[in-house]
Amino acid sequence: MKKSLSPFVVQAPRLASDLPMIQLSLLEFQSADLLSEASLSQQNFDQAKAEALSLEEMRLQNLSLREAKLARLDLRDCVISDVDFSNSEIERGMLTRARFENSKLLGINGRLSHFRDVVFKDCNLNLADFGKARFQQVRFENCQLKDLQLSGANFKQVQFKNCDLSGLDLSDVTHVHLDLRGSSIAGFRASAAELKGLILDPEQALGLIHLLGVTVLEVE
Repeated sequence: MKKSLSPFVVQAPRLASDLPMIQLSLLEFQSADLLSEASLSQQNFDQAKAEALSLEEMRLQNLSLREAKLARLDLRDCVISDVDFSNSEIERGMLTRARFENSKLLGINGRLSHFRDVVFKDCNLNLADFGKARFQQVRFENCQLKDLQLSGANFKQVQFKNCDLSGLDLSDVTHVHLDLRGSSIAGFRASAAELKGLILDPEQALGLIHLLGVTVLEVE
């Protein structure tokens, strides 16, 4: 009998469809403690410094936040599309019920952050640092995730679907229901113990069998 998995549900952001558009200067953005129930579009906040900023029920589109320092960012019920977070810092952030689409998070520092009910679709997260971060009910779809830093990270009910995970290193990573099926895992590194419980497709499993100390040969 073919074994099936119980699917997990990622809760969608809870926000209105007709949010008012607002315009903010860089100074106004940096000075805000809370931004809520609005839409931000076509604005540049590169190198912004806004520690402990809360964004609730927001739609962010076509923004530039490169090299922004947003430590302890509280992002809740937000939809983010075509936003550039390259080399930004969201260390110790809390991201809940959020959706990222067509966005660039190249080299982002998300260490010690907590992601819950988050979807990343068609995003670039190459070289991101998620050391000691927690991911719960998170889905990555069609994303670039090469050479991630994941030391000490925890994954619970997380799926990587059609992603490039080249260079994935699960050393010192804990996980429950971590689904890698359909993704590229070239250069994968992990101990035999860290393989336990992973959800893989047959091709991936065969490619990783050497990590168990098993040699596969043709019958002579």
